[in-house]
Amino acid sequence: SNAVGVSPYSAVVTVTTPTLPLLLKTMTFEGGSLKDLTTGADAVSGSVALEGVTPLKGRYSAKMIGTSKYLEERFTATVDLYVSVYVRLTALPTSDVRLLQVMNSSTTVGNLVLRAGGQLRLRNSSTTIGADSAPLVVGQLYRIGLHQRAGTGANAMLEAFAAVGDGEFGSPFATTAAGIWKTLATKVRIGATTGSLSAIVDDAMFTTNVMPWPSN
Repeated sequence: SNAVGVSPYSAVVTVTTPTLPLLLKTMTFEGGSLKDLTTGADAVSGSVALEGVTPLKGRYSAKMIGTSKYLEERFTATVDLYVSVYVRLTALPTSDVRLLQVMNSSTTVGNLVLRAGGQLRLRNSSTTIGADSAPLVVGQLYRIGLHQRAGTGANAMLEAFAAVGDGEFGSPFATTAAGIWKTLATKVRIGATTGSLSAIVDDAMFTTNVMPWPSN
């Protein structure tokens, strides 16, 4: 309003409150240890190193060079699990290496494989889902994500995501909503569970309702 008069009302403004991630755990290593109930992993396999010289986030990251070197996080059986983790490759693998693995006890359902050309491949157990991602570049910071939802028949879901740096995830680069598994996720492994990996990882987040946001 002003000296001339009062304008008509504007259109109605609507606001949608975003769904907040229901956090199971964030693995940041900021407690100064790879294995820790609050900031580290539940278990460490092989000679994973605490990286404090060139960390990805904060003061510490986890560095993995070689075979059978990974971090393991366990949790109560979860129907709908979202995982995101920051990764910087220090070298490309010479053959496929499983980088991210979602399991029910000893059974693998969803997993991400890093290929020799730098592409990520989504798999249900050993079956490829969709197309590979664009190649990851050595030395570049990425955030990768995996969503696994158990089904009641032919409606289980797997989705894989990749973003550069702190970018938001866009559409998944590979997805299926027609999986037949009914098993719930009970643990995640990050690192070389098959093959040989040269990478630094950090800020692994595990949620149960929506994909975690980028770190601050």
